[in-house]
Amino acid sequence: MNQEHVDEWSSLMDRALAAVRTGANLRERGTRRLFQIVVVPAFDSAASWEIFELKTRANGTSHDIVVTAWDQRCDSHKFQSPVERLRHPVQLEPSLRSDRIHVRENVVHGLVALLADVQIPVIPDGRLIGADGTLYRLEIGDPFGGAAFDWWEEGPPAWAPLVIAVGKVHAVLEDLAPSRAHRD
Repeated sequence: MNQEHVDEWSSLMDRALAAVRTGANLRERGTRRLFQIVVVPAFDSAASWEIFELKTRANGTSHDIVVTAWDQRCDSHKFQSPVERLRHPVQLEPSLRSDRIHVRENVVHGLVALLADVQIPVIPDGRLIGADGTLYRLEIGDPFGGAAFDWWEEGPPAWAPLVIAVGKVHAVLEDLAPSRAHRD
């Protein structure tokens, strides 16, 4: 890949990851995001899952999962060779997919309970660095009252309860709302 394509890929990747982290950004009346989990593997597609609570006068409360995923393989194929790159628009947009799935209230309450029971120090112990691997993010609440936690791979040792709980929640969300339309 020449330097121009390297720079273009880097920009595309930055925009894709920003979109995944932003997620659905729903602004529907009566809707609030309970939490978001973001998973960013070094060499695979990044995705986020958000749980929204929707309150309406007519229907009461309901819950949706919104999964936002970047198809990194599709976009990387566009840079396979200079000839392949010419087959695509000059200004590439990330190949993003977003699906919204209704989920039962008891499932949401179970997921929230898994996270609510976690007790960890806010300041992580030790300093982890790494290359490759997977980055994780849990964001809970909203700007008026919430928290965000970011870690790489197994995370800080004192955050083990959080890492385990998020792993369980992520597995359920991936089962209910897969990050890919089909499995390899």
